[in-house]
Amino acid sequence: MAPVRTTEQTRRDSRIDLRMPEHGSRWLLAAIVAVLALAAAGCGGSDTENAGSDDQAAAVREVEDALYGLGTTQLIDCVGLGIVPVAGVDRAVVRCSFEEEKSGDGSMRSRAGCFVAEDGRAIDVTRDVPEVVDCVTGR
Repeated sequence: MAPVRTTEQTRRDSRIDLRMPEHGSRWLLAAIVAVLALAAAGCGGSDTENAGSDDQAAAVREVEDALYGLGTTQLIDCVGLGIVPVAGVDRAVVRCSFEEEKSGDGSMRSRAGCFVAEDGRAIDVTRDVPEVVDCVTGR
């Protein structure tokens, strides 16, 4: 016949022992603390970095929307280049490549250049940016 277990023995055996062993294994606790510290250090970022990327993303969206709004463009691919002097004024410049309709006959041509958004329009500033700025995406 099997020994009868009391409820106290069953309760005690079902608990998980979270105590550290007396000898060794402190490295596991140290490893967990180190991982948590690294994770906390990598979170966030400065507000100025996030603000700049948000402004650049907004500039890219504005230029893309303006190019799509023309109704004669397709396959638009734009990348923000940051703040670049354009004719002596610092502007958020966006490099874009796209296909545009040459004339009313439906034939398309590839085009690439640097643009800024102004009053809901995409202004081509390719000739106004410094020569070190690459306005061609190789598309």
